[in-house]
Amino acid sequence: VVDGGIVNFAFVDPSHVVWVGIHDVVVVGGSITCYDDTGAVLLEVDIPRGSDNEQQAIVLDVPGIAVIDVRLEGSGAITNVTCQ
Repeated sequence: VVDGGIVNFAFVDPSHVVWVGIHDVVVVGGSITCYDDTGAVLLEVDIPRGSDNEQQAIVLDVPGIAVIDVRLEGSGAITNVTCQ
């Protein structure tokens, strides 16, 4: 993602998401929002500003996630979504 945007992950069955890998996020203001299968917010966390080319693991550790929205305010990448 170059100028920011939202990447959406929708699971067929609600999942226990342990962490999301983020790479090269140098602009403040991004977030990760997790929803259950009714659309209720389970967790929202800010993505901290990293340094150029830095990998980050954003720990969620939340069961029952049906949808994750990863919002980036500038360039960056999602390297993985780790489920249990």
